[in-house]
Amino acid sequence: MTETPYEQSGQLPEPHAERRRALISAHPELRTLAGPAPITGFAILFLVGAQTVAAVSMADQSWWVIFFVAYTIGATANLGCWALIHEASHNLVAKSSVGNQWWSFVANLPILVPAAAHFRFWHRHHHKRQGDIGWDVDLPMPVEVRLVGNSPVRKAIWLALFMPLQVVRAHRAAVMPQGDKWIWTNIGTTLSYAGCLLWIAGPWALAYLLLSSWSAMGLHPFGARWVQEHFTIEECQETTSYYGRLNPLLFNCGYHNEHHDLPGVPWFYLPTVRRTAPELYGNLYATRSWTALPWRFLMDREFTLARRVTRHVSR
Repeated sequence: MTETPYEQSGQLPEPHAERRRALISAHPELRTLAGPAPITGFAILFLVGAQTVAAVSMADQSWWVIFFVAYTIGATANLGCWALIHEASHNLVAKSSVGNQWWSFVANLPILVPAAAHFRFWHRHHHKRQGDIGWDVDLPMPVEVRLVGNSPVRKAIWLALFMPLQVVRAHRAAVMPQGDKWIWTNIGTTLSYAGCLLWIAGPWALAYLLLSSWSAMGLHPFGARWVQEHFTIEECQETTSYYGRLNPLLFNCGYHNEHHDLPGVPWFYLPTVRRTAPELYGNLYATRSWTALPWRFLMDREFTLARRVTRHVSR
């Protein structure tokens, strides 16, 4: 085993497969919740339409108005788009894989960074190889862990750079085919949308959307979800759910244990999974504040990027 800087390396079994078997054994009716939910397509169209209208309305606004709206409304909307890209990556919008690819590209439009095709590829491995340094790009690289350390300032910078760091991890991890037609389609649709918006409303519209995306992935209260999901907030628990009131705004993405246990269940049924099996979820630690967690992450010097579980290093 190659030496790593993580606190839990090669010590714990992957928890979700075992809990999935327990869930289905105790509650076989949960199988009926799985499958695509075409109604999610309407949510995608609503968010994309709303963000497009908001971007056009920013064309003649001052920079501070653009910043405020992007950091509040825009970041929330674009995080919602990310949540729906996630749904499509699990084929939970349309009945066909191709249909889900296209829905993910639509949800990707206001994010302005063509990431849906890459996300679909890497997210599949995140589920299959959780904690694998070679494949799970949700895992901070060892160099990130060492450079950030326990400094509140460096942790804040790390959060602010979360989006580009995801790209760097993907390029440093296992090889992904670069000529995939879906990657190029994703790039083409996103650039076409950006070009049309630039022609209609000018550069401030694009600036609003880019700032919305940057805020959503970084120093933002909702940015706590990137810490909440797989950092060991409590010892030895590598996946954590959030059960606060903000869940509906981001399509229940806080129900992260439930999602990893039953990834074929669409977003609006995840609370049902928890209610159906309190004996399996009642004893798990869960956070109830996305706004308090970033402060804890930044200020607690014992809370570092090393708080992750790893299993092995892929060759």
